[in-house]
Amino acid sequence: MPMNHKSVFITIGFFDGMHRGHQAIIQALKQRAQKKGTSVVLTFLNHPLHIIQGHASIPLLMRRQDLFEMLRSTFQVDHIKIIPFTKAFSKKSPEDFIQWIRQQYGHLREIIVGENFRFGFQASGNLNTLKKLGKKCGFKVRGAPSVQLHHQVISSSKIRRLLSQGKVAQANAMLGHTYYLSGRVIPGRHRGRTWNIPTANLSIDSNPVLKDGVYVAKVLWKRKFYPAIMNLGMRPTFFRKNSSSRIAEVHIMDFDQNMYRQYLKVYLFHYLRNEKKFSNPSDLIQQIHHDIAAARQWNMQSVVKSL
Repeated sequence: MPMNHKSVFITIGFFDGMHRGHQAIIQALKQRAQKKGTSVVLTFLNHPLHIIQGHASIPLLMRRQDLFEMLRSTFQVDHIKIIPFTKAFSKKSPEDFIQWIRQQYGHLREIIVGENFRFGFQASGNLNTLKKLGKKCGFKVRGAPSVQLHHQVISSSKIRRLLSQGKVAQANAMLGHTYYLSGRVIPGRHRGRTWNIPTANLSIDSNPVLKDGVYVAKVLWKRKFYPAIMNLGMRPTFFRKNSSSRIAEVHIMDFDQNMYRQYLKVYLFHYLRNEKKFSNPSDLIQQIHHDIAAARQWNMQSVVKSL
């Protein structure tokens, strides 16, 4: 890929969630490339473990499109190289992998990665391997130290575990930003509107990492945030036998606009309760009103804490 003969500074990784550790690596990349060359993030379209270990259903923290958008708009990296991770690609030795990068970027000056970086066939290469190859091939290598929070190394797998337990605040602290789901509003059965509690059904990944239940949320729509609650799950009160997918239903408070087919981001702040089957719709309606009141109270307490 031509880079106008500028020196190229590269980082490599999957960067799921773009947590604080990832951010530190990207910031180091930007600082190194700022005056001396071009910043390049080399990442993958699909999770390597999907191919290497056959885990086709690994729940990701964010859609790849959202990651690419964050890298461009928030971190303003110069180039993103998106690679489909295939069986053939997974068999590249560490030496072949680096040779492939050098063919893509002839003016490679430096590679910046996390200190636990592994690469090549069967993850046989590590940071020391990369440094040896750098010395041999004429590029520098920098290892960014792991980032810790409360004496724990931050990782995507730990954040997935926290979210799967409903521990949203702890996950957000490790992420360094608020976790969100994103998708388009799709048709529902309009029960909420008949109850005067309108909801938007969101077309999300069929296997989000989140624990099922009700969350305090905020919806980003047309560059404005609106307080909301979100239920994720199978809707057991109205469960149908031929239904197998989890659904995200979002109620936006004090809001009455048509969002059908609109793209939304739903930011999550607090886990309110488990999903529950109610014996009749009246009990469910009463519970939803309790959830809305609890979310308002949580929002008020958060405002007071921030003063």
